[in-house]
Amino acid sequence: MAKGADRHGVRRGVRGEAGRFPGGPSRRHAGRGARAPVLHRPPRQARPAAGAAQRPQHPGVFAAHIHLGRPGVNGPIVMNLYGPTDPVDIGPETQIVNRAFTRADLVGPLAGRPLSDLLQNMLAGNAYVNVHTVQHFEGEIRGQIFLARHGR
Repeated sequence: MAKGADRHGVRRGVRGEAGRFPGGPSRRHAGRGARAPVLHRPPRQARPAAGAAQRPQHPGVFAAHIHLGRPGVNGPIVMNLYGPTDPVDIGPETQIVNRAFTRADLVGPLAGRPLSDLLQNMLAGNAYVNVHTVQHFEGEIRGQIFLARHGR
């Protein structure tokens, strides 16, 4: 968390052309996602929380994760946003995933670490969202997470 700040909106619109997957270059297609995730620390809250991530508008989407990795570099999964074995509340009309995340949700190299470690990687541009579809199991839509200014 930046000194003196009580809220960071970290969000990214994800597009398939940003994806880089094993065995080949980026895929180009019409798949699109939306802003995910939004991280914030309300005043007096002990830990950052995440929620209100919009589910990608693409047929066959079955899972999405946050990975560590710089642009164009694949990295390990560090948080599951949603998936077939991880039910979440998805609004039928809005397609908004409403869920709070805690350090217990961290996996891979961040398992057992504070949630602030993930936030630090996001603020440094070292995290991305990968959306998996039935057609492209290894991932179809990828977007780097970056710091968005307030009011945007």
